[in-house]
Amino acid sequence: LEDNTLVIKEHSNSVNKVAFSEESELEFLSTSEDHTVLVIKLSANKKNYNKTLLKGHKASVLSACFGCNDDVIASAGKDQSIKLWDKYDGSLIHDIPQAHFDWITDIKISKNNKYIISSSFDMTLKVWDFSTLNELHILKSDASISGFDITDDSKLICSSNLSGNFSIWDNTNNGELVTTVNAHKSRINNLIFSPNVNYVTTCSDDGIIKIFDPIPGKQLYSFQGHHDSVRSISFSQDKSKLISCSDD
Repeated sequence: LEDNTLVIKEHSNSVNKVAFSEESELEFLSTSEDHTVLVIKLSANKKNYNKTLLKGHKASVLSACFGCNDDVIASAGKDQSIKLWDKYDGSLIHDIPQAHFDWITDIKISKNNKYIISSSFDMTLKVWDFSTLNELHILKSDASISGFDITDDSKLICSSNLSGNFSIWDNTNNGELVTTVNAHKSRINNLIFSPNVNYVTTCSDDGIIKIFDPIPGKQLYSFQGHHDSVRSISFSQDKSKLISCSDD
């Protein structure tokens, strides 16, 4: 295992998030408390790498993602700005300096490259036109939003908040609220649509993982194998397994 492990130490402070490119397993990015986004392209033997450091944020970068054509990277964080970068030379393409009024907790580009979606502690989720950067919808929550997921067809958005609720929004109907579900007794740290969109899976500071029918939000399963906050969950590529990690 040690021979197959590559340790990369390029950030000067804590790493907040990592994300693979959907186009290549040799490429990924990381965001950091050092105000930067690091893009890594591994060599074919995975023992060396080239790096591009994206500098421009004035505070910690909490989230970043690749665009679906992989030419563009979007990033956001504590400085409340959204930035779009050229992946290859690290240049700043576009900047929305005051995208939200509090920390931006998550950012994604839809798979059809039509939308940028951002969530914030200012209790809003915003949908932006990817080509014009115009604000299309403002989705208002009753608590600070910790994160979200969007279906592959971009029709539904599911957001989670610090009160333990999640909400389903119809992105085809001006972001209309479909339902809100009181899912957990503590904050939701991560939530994801299943690959077939039949389920929403959540994990929380209460140590519980739950699976819901997204509409109307009926709980189907509850897993209580952890003894502390569950931080993240992910489905396997064949959709048959769910992996989770926790403070325990």
